[in-house]
Amino acid sequence: MKLNDVVPEVYSVEVPVEEEPYSPEFIHFYIFNSEKGRINGTKEFNKHMESAQFTTFPFLYEKGNVLIVYWSKTKDDPLFTKPIETALEQLK
Repeated sequence: MKLNDVVPEVYSVEVPVEEEPYSPEFIHFYIFNSEKGRINGTKEFNKHMESAQFTTFPFLYEKGNVLIVYWSKTKDDPLFTKPIETALEQLK
């Protein structure tokens, strides 16, 4: 999904569960020109989500001009929250 004229880089991450066949989760990285652009992009994302129905759950992480949307299969225990938060902490 394009937000505020920014197309994300999209990566799949495999969930380390042996009994499940290949079933990745997805992380979308949006890099805006400014923090204001990111704020507007987040507002646009939230507007799209008002009426959307998905089988995965979006978790948003924001810092400066960066918006990361992690689409987790579980609402209560997303597997990649800690690695994403750790990576954002290291951004300057």
